[in-house]
Amino acid sequence: MKLIKINALVYSCLIFFQIAFSGAALNAQTDRTAPPIQPTEASEPGSAQYPFSLFHETLTVQGRTVDFYAPAEIKDAVKKVPVIIFGHGQAIPVSSYQESFVHLAKKGYAVIFPMFDTGFFDQDWRRMGSDYVTISAATVKKYNQYVDPEMVIFAGHSKGAYVGLVASGLPNLQNLLRPSALVFFDPAGFDAEYLKNIEKKVPVTLTWAEGDTVIKKSLIEEIYTKLPSDQKQLITVNGYKNTQPNLTPDHFFPLSKKFSFGGVDGITPFHYFGTWKWLIGAAEDVRQGSPLNNVYIYGNETASKGQQGSQHTILKNW
Repeated sequence: MKLIKINALVYSCLIFFQIAFSGAALNAQTDRTAPPIQPTEASEPGSAQYPFSLFHETLTVQGRTVDFYAPAEIKDAVKKVPVIIFGHGQAIPVSSYQESFVHLAKKGYAVIFPMFDTGFFDQDWRRMGSDYVTISAATVKKYNQYVDPEMVIFAGHSKGAYVGLVASGLPNLQNLLRPSALVFFDPAGFDAEYLKNIEKKVPVTLTWAEGDTVIKKSLIEEIYTKLPSDQKQLITVNGYKNTQPNLTPDHFFPLSKKFSFGGVDGITPFHYFGTWKWLIGAAEDVRQGSPLNNVYIYGNETASKGQQGSQHTILKNW
């Protein structure tokens, strides 16, 4: 009889703790917030307020496919626009980045997406770097009614960031196409000899996503350390904690369409508080003569995630 009483007491305690912990878990879930919504102000780089409609063409240049995006109304205007040359990740098609390119064009910036490689197994990095530049230079010339060759941003993701870094250090780059800023997302590697050739006065922004299981942060840190640039920064793209759902950026965070190796379908806060903001910030800074004071990539808003009390992490040398 005594044993039964003890078991009943234990059972009552178990029930009490189960209710208590269930309540705590429920409260924890209740305390979670939704991830930040897309900005609404027209002045915000990530907002869906668009002053332009879209012009998009797919063409062949030097035997390679190139996609060109631009604001449709610009060709009849007096002023031309900055152009962002964006290198693709390993075997990642334009469709996986398209929503970003459409956004950039409708915001007032041109984008060139060159297929710089000859296939999945192409490992000729210096030739790919040269093709990235020569194909893009020919495209800039073709669309000279849209873009200003003096307002060029080299950009890219993963393999395309590796190739973009190589392109930035080409020995004959000044005779082809000179970038005024570099923005690379999670580069997959670098060429140590060509890295030394990058002009010191060209600002460089590198990113690494905290959930990246493809590229180690130590590689990005090594690139950052070895860059000769007078102004360089490394942004660690941090996730959204205590939200429902939690969002952690992986190697494919710049994509807007799911790819066989990763990514998600659709736009996330990593676009409007990340890739879009930094690319537009760099392009706008170049448009203003590169004073390196654009708040969205070089200033107070660079680290903002749109979530109170939480920011991306930035390491910079100025």
